[in-house]
Amino acid sequence: MNNMDISDNVIKRRNVEANNLKDSFAPLSASKYILSNMRINNAGKKLSLTFNTSRINELGRKVDMENYLFWISKVVDKIKDFSEEECYLDHFSSPISFSENITKLKPRSMLLILNDLKIVIENNLLREVYYEYKGKRKLLNINKIIDSFLNFHNIEIDNLGNKKRYRIVNALDKTLQLKINKTQ
Repeated sequence: MNNMDISDNVIKRRNVEANNLKDSFAPLSASKYILSNMRINNAGKKLSLTFNTSRINELGRKVDMENYLFWISKVVDKIKDFSEEECYLDHFSSPISFSENITKLKPRSMLLILNDLKIVIENNLLREVYYEYKGKRKLLNINKIIDSFLNFHNIEIDNLGNKKRYRIVNALDKTLQLKINKTQ
């Protein structure tokens, strides 16, 4: 699960495992999480669902092509016969269409997840980081820069006629901006 809350002191990602999730995971904070994948036990069969790729995987032994096609047919029939009803998963956030909502979206803050970059530095895989301007090179303390971006940053919106500029408030670079990609 990915947390939608970008506050400084929250858990960003979370894995939950239980024999019965309904009895183990209270739905109080579930609306702040986006499910990315899950494994379920459905009528004695274990299924793995990956939501961002729409992948359904039935866990178990390998089968021949005929049995595989039969399984596909059963899954398609179940999808056709699906009827929506309230369930435990309704407590979690659901995705929205970016292209349908782009004009309504107003970013308020931004969080960069730099954990992988920290690991690269800790493993000495990065020798130096520098800034070059007009032929002059200045070495930068990358740890200090990363630490300054570990917290979320507010975004100030400047109205420039029919355009908007989203400035990311930070102590390092006053020109840092967020741009919304309208092609997605």
